[in-house]
Amino acid sequence: MPKTSSLSWGEASIEALKGAGQLTADQVLKIIKDRDLRPITGKTPAATVAAQLYTAVKDGDPRLKQVGKGLFEHTGVETRGARRAKGKPLAPKANTGMSFLDAAERVLEIEGNRQPMTVRDITHLAIEKGLIATGGLTPAATLSAQIGTDTRRRLSRGENPRFTNPRRGYYGLSIWEGEGIAKAASQHRREIASDLKKRMRALTPDEFETLVGQVLVALGVEDAVVVGKTSDKGVDVRGTLVVSDVIRRKIVAQAKRWNSSNVGSPEVRNLRGSLGPHDLALLVTVGRFSPEAIEEAERSDATPVALLDGDGVVDIMLEHQIGVSSTTLEIFELSELDLNGDDIEE
Repeated sequence: MPKTSSLSWGEASIEALKGAGQLTADQVLKIIKDRDLRPITGKTPAATVAAQLYTAVKDGDPRLKQVGKGLFEHTGVETRGARRAKGKPLAPKANTGMSFLDAAERVLEIEGNRQPMTVRDITHLAIEKGLIATGGLTPAATLSAQIGTDTRRRLSRGENPRFTNPRRGYYGLSIWEGEGIAKAASQHRREIASDLKKRMRALTPDEFETLVGQVLVALGVEDAVVVGKTSDKGVDVRGTLVVSDVIRRKIVAQAKRWNSSNVGSPEVRNLRGSLGPHDLALLVTVGRFSPEAIEEAERSDATPVALLDGDGVVDIMLEHQIGVSSTTLEIFELSELDLNGDDIEE
């Protein structure tokens, strides 16, 4: 490993995440400082860390994954080009730096024999084999909570969960179930999401602004008005975000129907400049945001700007049935036949 003083921001950030669980950019920065992984430079080092982590995830770095909004985790893969070997015996060596979820998957692959195991047994084997190291008092509870969070997140994105929970306290792997209704439904959702994105890219700028207005209403914005070209500050939608009828904040949104390029930091700064006192801001695009835009949006010494890319818009459309409709499929299961004849008159 290179000297810590020579680590880039990206490598220092990934090194700080090893074995640390799920962390925000601020928490990663603290580890970088505490372990002296690199000099802390610049006015907004936390924003730099966040931008580096977002970029690594989008570039497909196998060492890193995003597990929530602004939340990252090391996968346990040691090098950028490495791939985790499957089907090999568990090696009883010291902590490999695996996440709890990767360690649980590894234990079930090798020790599960295609049968669910208790969360306590999974945790015990993961620690015994040196896949994870934890100082927590309740590692089994931690694993159970992480599996639940990961499952809900994957389902919300239309993805197959990594784990099954056939009964309380027991977990298995979804790949054991093979093809089935759940997998077919998940695949169908992904196809619908892809079609929605294609339709969204075909909208005119005015139509996309209207769609952004509908998305804001779905998110709880009242009195949403699409102002479009009538605005003198580049704002496309205005409204009031209401939380439980207690918190009311003015919100402005700008819609960027850009298909061929990422939305960059200048657009973030321009939207920020249009804000009034205490306004919230949302920048929406059909495509994606550049790493510089993400860093600028989260700059700690400026008003934050929320970013919503094309995938996020599609998720909201599916969740709130904007441009789609859902149907209920009736599923039948066999049950015991009652053939004792008590209810039949002879």
